[in-house]
Amino acid sequence: MTFLINNFDMNKLIELNNQGVTHFLNQRFKEAEDSYNQVLEMDAHNATALNNLGLLYHQQKHYDNAEKSFEEAIEANPRPSYFLNLANVQVFLKKWATAEKNYIKACELDPKNVKARISLARFYEAQRLFSKAADVWFSLIMQTNETEYKINLAGNKMAMGQFEEALAILSNLTDQKDAAVVYLQIGVCELNLRNYGLALLAFRNSLGLSPDNLATRHYLAVTLLSAGEYEKALDEFDFLLKMEPESIKFRLDKASVLLALQRTGEAKELIDQVLQRDPGNKKADKYLTLINGEEK
Repeated sequence: MTFLINNFDMNKLIELNNQGVTHFLNQRFKEAEDSYNQVLEMDAHNATALNNLGLLYHQQKHYDNAEKSFEEAIEANPRPSYFLNLANVQVFLKKWATAEKNYIKACELDPKNVKARISLARFYEAQRLFSKAADVWFSLIMQTNETEYKINLAGNKMAMGQFEEALAILSNLTDQKDAAVVYLQIGVCELNLRNYGLALLAFRNSLGLSPDNLATRHYLAVTLLSAGEYEKALDEFDFLLKMEPESIKFRLDKASVLLALQRTGEAKELIDQVLQRDPGNKKADKYLTLINGEEK
């Protein structure tokens, strides 16, 4: 049965929806749900309340209920934001094909909706569909020319092994506010292209702007190792272990440098420490087998 909504009722619906949003933002989820349900008792097809209820269920990880609410909201009023919310929850339900369709629908209904396009690009990245993600980032660049989108485009080119193309994008971004990230990505490209000198320069430039970034320093250490500069690589791994004393990865990397320097005893000590923390670590077992074979 359909009821006519007069001005008084409409104001009441708006008030209840707003109350629900306030409760939701203050994590009073039961009260928020009650407010939205009061709206739906007065107007069963109120798209705003259905969408808000979906957001509430999503927050509570009740994904099936959230999906149902968003679908009902879309049936009442097919707004782009509702398709976006539906796609987001379908990702958690692992309904990949349907989620993709609804992300695309949100973008089609509102081509200028940057949030929807970013969500679609991130979805493709999570699915390792880097070519599709790159296309979306490129469309965003055409729309807004944001440096962040160019960095993301370069990242997807790198994920596809297109390091020269990524470098062509990144080389024009070193004077931007995200220069530390740009230099890091340039370094990764040059490392993969085995241009170790250029990689070292890029990583050092990145560390000059962001000296506490351990990921960049780790790349620097790995590049020094790849370039055969073992003592310098060892210094970097020592620094990394001071920053993260419990890191298994840094211990194994340092052990690999010590093995290259034929400092077997020190390497074995590190490997034993790893196996104490992580018995059965395959890389540690491999190094230990190598050491034991040399000692026979």
